[in-house]
Amino acid sequence: MATIRNLRLSARITLNVLLACLALSCSKKSPSAPEATLDEQLQSALDETFSNCGGQGISVAVVKPDGSVWLASKVADGAAPLSRDHVFWIGSITKMFTAAAVLQLIDEGKLHFDDQIHQFLPPYQYVDSTITVYQLLTHTSGVFDFPNHPDYNQYMEEDRTKIWTPEETVTRLFSTPYFAPGQGWRYSSGGYVLLGMIIEKVTGKKVAQVFRERFDVPLGLDDTFLDAQETPPASFAPFWADFNGDGEIEEIPLPVERYSETSCAFTAGGLFSSAEDIARWTDALFGRKVVLSQAMLDHMLDFYTDVPADFGWLGYGMGASIFRTSMVHGLYAYGHGGWAAYYISATAYLPKYDVTITVLLNSPNWALWENGMDELCRVIVEHYR
Repeated sequence: MATIRNLRLSARITLNVLLACLALSCSKKSPSAPEATLDEQLQSALDETFSNCGGQGISVAVVKPDGSVWLASKVADGAAPLSRDHVFWIGSITKMFTAAAVLQLIDEGKLHFDDQIHQFLPPYQYVDSTITVYQLLTHTSGVFDFPNHPDYNQYMEEDRTKIWTPEETVTRLFSTPYFAPGQGWRYSSGGYVLLGMIIEKVTGKKVAQVFRERFDVPLGLDDTFLDAQETPPASFAPFWADFNGDGEIEEIPLPVERYSETSCAFTAGGLFSSAEDIARWTDALFGRKVVLSQAMLDHMLDFYTDVPADFGWLGYGMGASIFRTSMVHGLYAYGHGGWAAYYISATAYLPKYDVTITVLLNSPNWALWENGMDELCRVIVEHYR
């Protein structure tokens, strides 16, 4: 059976990938007719961008200021259709959920920003025991970004059905820290795995149960689940990949031999979800503001902007990042992106318009990912101007 290869949890986009995106840049659509409804404008923009970018599959959800949701999906000719219930591996968008859970626990007095790791976890070779919860949330801990470990792919391929514990990830895939705690900034999925371990220690529950009780059930996120800890509630979107190395991509069902990667991803990138669920989650978090208190939301959106150029975003707070303006039609927007195996995703909140846009793709079509989001933002700008 075909297997998934080369997982990358990190939401950052390297300079080389950015240059590749620019090289593949799709032609922009001409402005929609003024008499068209917003839904028609969005559909027209999606249709043309999908065609221009040679898309394989995309699922989109837009939450409007009145709370109504526009949903759409597109697939290549001959591909299996995508329904509103198909779930995608959303990768590092998971960090939004992890950060929100930690911030809720801080608000409840069960955690504190200055709590240190040794208060909750045993010593680990490559983890400074004085690292604080705040430093983990803000990527200032120096903890190694474990998908970059030189043996990562080898470990994942050894037994693809293996469910890794977080402790195994820390002991086998962590390496020398990038810097001493608080002495720099470096995106780290490793840091968010440690946060998940702290969540389980403080609550006495599996993270999947914590997410379900605090977010999924209250917000009606019926198609969101943490793989390797929960049974999938819906159908998986197939993905597109060149498994034969002949330059031809094919549609592949997501195999069960994925658990080594999804369990290793854990609270840094192990969630699966639908476009509608993620759009509603983003709207609840940033638009309706029903997930966090205002004080905790302010912490989440306190962005550090002196990030490295290869990070790909303009700033990072706590489980949320500022989008490059080239991807959101010049707007100020925040949310998160995700990259896991052959799935890429982005969810953005546009505060000026109180609109959320979520795009989920089942192939690494970076041109469609970037231009699709940008074109949908263009429609919003033109409609509400």
